[in-house]
Amino acid sequence: MRTSLRLFVVACLVVPVASLHAQISIQLSDFQKVFYVGDTMSVSIATDTFANVGQVGGPNLYDFSSMNFMNGGTLPVVFGSSLPRTASRFPNDTVLDMGNEEQALTLTNQGMFDIGKVKIESDTSYDYVHRSPQETMFRFPVSFGSNYTETITTYDTSFVNGVVVSSGGGPEDWVGIVDGYGTLKLPGGATYQCLRVLKTETTCSTCTDDKDINFLTLGGPIVIISSDHTQADTGAIRINSLEVLQPRLLTSVQAFDALPTSFALRQNYPNPFNPSTRVDFEIPVRGFVTLEVFDILGRKVATLAHEELAAGSYERTFDASYLPSGVYFDRLEEGTFIKTSKLMLLK
Repeated sequence: MRTSLRLFVVACLVVPVASLHAQISIQLSDFQKVFYVGDTMSVSIATDTFANVGQVGGPNLYDFSSMNFMNGGTLPVVFGSSLPRTASRFPNDTVLDMGNEEQALTLTNQGMFDIGKVKIESDTSYDYVHRSPQETMFRFPVSFGSNYTETITTYDTSFVNGVVVSSGGGPEDWVGIVDGYGTLKLPGGATYQCLRVLKTETTCSTCTDDKDINFLTLGGPIVIISSDHTQADTGAIRINSLEVLQPRLLTSVQAFDALPTSFALRQNYPNPFNPSTRVDFEIPVRGFVTLEVFDILGRKVATLAHEELAAGSYERTFDASYLPSGVYFDRLEEGTFIKTSKLMLLK
C-alpha cells in the first residue's frame, strides 16, 4: 500500500464550530494524542476513480461526502520489535502493521519520518526497504504555508530463504507544501477543520504514483489521496486511491460507515497466499449469506460464512494450512446473487 508511506503529510484538528474557518497549526503533542503504539487505525477505501481535491488557499470546503467507500480493515500500530521480520531492522520504531507490509516510522520533535518497510511476499520471500536520510512525512509545526524540499535515497533488497536475490533503489527529490486549509466533510455529514498538503516527487517523469494530496486528521479521520504528475493539483482529478483512516480508540469525534450500494465479492488478499488470506465482501441489504471455498474438483473445503447479516462490509479469513498448494474458488451467495473468484495457494 504505497499511500500508507505518505499518509502523515497533512494534519486536521477537530475544533469548535465558532472557529471553523481559522487556520490551524499542529504540534507534536497534538499528534501524539491520537497516533501511538496500541492504537488501531480503521481503513475505509473509496471505490470511485475521480475525486475533487479542492483548491489552494482558504478557507475551502473539501467535500468527500458523496463518494462511495468500502471497509478496508484495520492497521495496528505497534513497535517494530513485536514483528519478527521488522524486529531485525526497526526494533525501536513505530510500525503500521498492514499484513503484507510493515511500515516503519519515527516520530520526533522535528516531525514524522518514513524509515522504511518490510514487504512480505510469502513465508520465505520478502523485501527490506530503507531510506537515507529518513523521508519527511511532515515537519512540526504543521501550518498553512510551511514547505520543504529534500533528496532521499531508497534502497530495496529482496530475500528468498534469507538469501539476497536482488537489490536496487536510487535518489528521489520530493517537495512538500501545506497549501490549503478549511473544512473537511465526509459521508454521514461529519466535518473537521483541516490543512491540505501537496507532496510531489520531481525526479520521475514516468511514475504513476508521484503526487499526493492528503488530509491527515489528528483528532479525526485522515484522508490519503494518491495520484500522479499528469493530474492537476486542484479540482476533480483521476486518483489511484483514496483512503480514510480513523483512529480506533478515538472517542471524541463522529466516525462514519458508508453502507454498500450493491453486492460485491472482492479479490482475496494477498493472492497468491500462504497459508491464510482475507476475503472481503459487501451486501447492500440484510440477508442470509453463504461464503464457501471449493477446490478445483468442486469439493467444498471451507465455509467462511453461513448466516444472516445486516447490510454492510465484511471480511473473513481463509486458513488453508491443512490444504495442498493449488487453485481454489470462493463463492458468495445471497438470494439470487452469486459471485465466484479464484484463489491461489502456494506453499
